[in-house]
Amino acid sequence: DCGLMPTLREARPTWSFVSQCDSLREMQHGYDIQDIPKFNDEQREEHFKKFFIELYAMAFAKVFVGVSYTNVSWFAYMMRPNIDRSTFVLLDTAVDPSENDLDYW
Repeated sequence: DCGLMPTLREARPTWSFVSQCDSLREMQHGYDIQDIPKFNDEQREEHFKKFFIELYAMAFAKVFVGVSYTNVSWFAYMMRPNIDRSTFVLLDTAVDPSENDLDYW
């Protein structure tokens, strides 16, 4: 969701954020599958380009922070080479804190 970038930059002005959102012609606010058929060819190309670049960046980031209920998190997890589990952090945890959500994969 590109709408979050101004909030992140305001909250951490000394951090350097690199985002595909900065190069988009139109602001994207999350993913809604119902929007895809409405896209023209250029919008569709831009949308999927952003998605795959972000997925690649998440997969090769030093640390991934996400949630377990999205396919994107698991795609990024499976793409990570030689994963050190301590660098893949899920914010939502198993019901039993002694369990690790990654053990189910």
